[in-house]
Amino acid sequence: MKTNRILFFVVLVVGLHVMFNFWYRNVLTADSISRQKESAFEKQKSTPRIWIFGDSHPMLGINPALLPGSFNFAGTSENYFLNYVRLKSLISQNKKPEILVLPAELHSLSAQGKALVLGHELDDVYWSDRISLSFLNEETTDPSFTRWWISARFFPYAGQFYRIFSQWKKSEYKADSLGFIASENNFGSLKEGERRSSAESRFQSHFHSYPAIDTFQIQFLRKTMALCKSEGIRLVFVRFPVTREYWNLCQENPAVVKVDSVLDSKLKGYPILSLRYSFAGSPEIFSDPDHVNTKGAAQVTTRIVQFLDSLRKTPASAQ
Repeated sequence: MKTNRILFFVVLVVGLHVMFNFWYRNVLTADSISRQKESAFEKQKSTPRIWIFGDSHPMLGINPALLPGSFNFAGTSENYFLNYVRLKSLISQNKKPEILVLPAELHSLSAQGKALVLGHELDDVYWSDRISLSFLNEETTDPSFTRWWISARFFPYAGQFYRIFSQWKKSEYKADSLGFIASENNFGSLKEGERRSSAESRFQSHFHSYPAIDTFQIQFLRKTMALCKSEGIRLVFVRFPVTREYWNLCQENPAVVKVDSVLDSKLKGYPILSLRYSFAGSPEIFSDPDHVNTKGAAQVTTRIVQFLDSLRKTPASAQ
């Protein structure tokens, strides 16, 4: 009798686990940004020749409809480690671009990127499906990633109380057929004091709790460079616009300012389009202190089109 109770309990626990796992993977997180974009990419009639990777800056800042032959894969908090994972995964499927556009931002090397992955803040299901234990053994010696992978792969719902109990909320972002996510917010509609307060909040979220430079991100930036070189992919970097309020805060922090010099040394020989201060006096084209809105994305994309056109006359010998 006791054995039957134990067996019943084990079957119940396993059954609940399978049910929760299926629900979390196939229902609750099925509409994540990463999976929206992958679905849209798979529907393209031919492989786009320009791929846009990175975090929310390129996600909101580059409109592929204005950049012929491109697709925007970028998603919130997608750092150099995740960019490498995605590129390697797609190449293994015999898909690759002619040009890969990556951000070169003040927070691109921040330790926040690694913390968000290990803290299960991103789409664990999507990313753990594209990473294997052999990949982790080959690419990183950090045992934290093995623990993250086991949890993300087999118990993705564990600890995800906020996501589970907010399932009724609609996704904040919806990608179009080319991966672009539009934002109609107008930062310029705020009063000056509100803009400063918003900028301080954004700055703190990026840099207050995390070192501005993380060797882990530098490692995977280098790996991405090496992979692009071996595959004949031209790598192009963009520094996206920020508002005057946000940039002023960055300038007051020596550790943050140092990021540019570190990135410049790592990206030597690679084309970099810097738009960081280009629209600082136009808050109306921003959705918040460090993201452009749809109007801003049109201007940023136009500048990128012009930049890529100029590169056609320049051989990619550095790569």
